[in-house]
Amino acid sequence: MNKIYKLGHVDLHYNDDDHSYYVNEKRVPGVTTITHLTDKPQLNYWLKTTPLKALHDKIEHCLATSTPIDGLSLKNMYDEAMKACDSVKDRAGDIGTIVHDLFEKIVQEKSYIKPTDEKVIRCLNHIMLWYKSQKVVVEVQEKKLYSKKYEYAGTLDLICTMNGKKTKYLLDLKTSNYITEDMMYQLHAYRQAYLEETGEKINKLGIIKAPKTEDKPMEVILVDYSQKYLKGFLGLLEQHRCKVLFKENNKQLKDGGKRLIVNKEVQAKWEKKQ
Repeated sequence: MNKIYKLGHVDLHYNDDDHSYYVNEKRVPGVTTITHLTDKPQLNYWLKTTPLKALHDKIEHCLATSTPIDGLSLKNMYDEAMKACDSVKDRAGDIGTIVHDLFEKIVQEKSYIKPTDEKVIRCLNHIMLWYKSQKVVVEVQEKKLYSKKYEYAGTLDLICTMNGKKTKYLLDLKTSNYITEDMMYQLHAYRQAYLEETGEKINKLGIIKAPKTEDKPMEVILVDYSQKYLKGFLGLLEQHRCKVLFKENNKQLKDGGKRLIVNKEVQAKWEKKQ
């Protein structure tokens, strides 16, 4: 579903189905897409080990129950194990979306369906503990943003004050188990786009980490605005544009007949010319 957000300096079109942004009928990259280019050692390790563990568990179950394993069943187990990461990521994404939606409705005093999923309840309880104990007053929530200067878009989680003080904080809610480098880039990207639209400088930024698992603690990290993080984000933005450019160039070379695959036949012709 396509939605239009009138931001004052531009009309931002947002496709809710694939989370894409458009300005003047041109697709612009989202902050999350850009920051995904950041190296994540924990994620890389998880991507390697999750399919292996899934396959191990399936084989162990067969051995424990004396279930015979033939070539077809082994292939099926392998195929299912290779999908394990996608299944977990999809569920994690759904949990994050639901938790954000619930928190938004609670803050705005709207009716909502009481969650029953343990992980959703755990994440929401973490956030509500912070929200109530720190006497949070939310001023901006789930706001679509566009940087006209750098041509990227994104969705800001919230801007708030705490404990009756006037200082404003630009915060991102995370239902992940770790606080990672890319989150700092996200915060600074949102801060830049918000500054462009409103002229307001918010120099206190932070992450509220509400993990889904019991073995990970809730964390709140507050940082001062740093131009270095913004420069880091802009570097990732350029890298993203280069990736897009490479794909376009690669396609043009192939379609224009300017890309030659040197197979055995071509190689043999060249060798004859030597």
